[in-house]
Amino acid sequence: MIADTRRQAKSFAAINGSTFKMTSMAVFKAALAAGEPEPVRCAAIAESCGVRILTYPSQARRQREGDTMAASSLLRALADHGEDALRLALTAIMASRGSKCGLVDSANVRALARLFREHPMKPETVKAAFARIDLRAARAEARRDGFQSLALDMKAAVAKRLLALAKAGARAPALPAPAAEGRAA
Repeated sequence: MIADTRRQAKSFAAINGSTFKMTSMAVFKAALAAGEPEPVRCAAIAESCGVRILTYPSQARRQREGDTMAASSLLRALADHGEDALRLALTAIMASRGSKCGLVDSANVRALARLFREHPMKPETVKAAFARIDLRAARAEARRDGFQSLALDMKAAVAKRLLALAKAGARAPALPAPAAEGRAA
C-alpha cells in the first residue's frame, strides 16, 4: 500500500490496535502521528502543563518529573471531564509539592480531573493551592482515613488540605466536605 506517513500511522493504529496486543502508548503514538484530533489536543494540553506523554514503556527511575505513561487515561479524562478539567488536573499535579516523578499517573489524573469538573477553579488558584499540597501524602492520608474510591480519596484529601489552608489565612478555595457514605464500614 502506498500512503503518506499520516495515512500509514492511521492504518497502523487501526489495524494493530485491534488485531495485536499493543500498548496504549504505541496506539497513542500512531494516532498522534496520524493527526487524530483528540490525541493531538491531549498532547497539546499535556505539553502546556509541563507533562510529557511517553510513547514507549520506561522504568520509573529513568523518568523525569512530569513524564507519564498514562496516555489512555489522559485521553479518557479529556473525553469524560473535558479540556478545562484535564488542564487543571495536570496543573495541580505539576504545581504540587515534592517530586513529580510518577505523579502523573492514571489514578491522580482521573481523580483530579473529576474533582475539577465538579469544582472548577482558576489555574492561578490551583497553582497556589497545590504548591502547598503533597499529593503522595494526601493520597496516603485519605486511604488511612478509610476512603475506598480513588476519586473520593483525592477529593477528601485535597478538600481537607484546602480547608486547612483557608483556615490558616491562605487564599485557597474551599471544597465541600466529603460525603459520609464514602467512608469504609
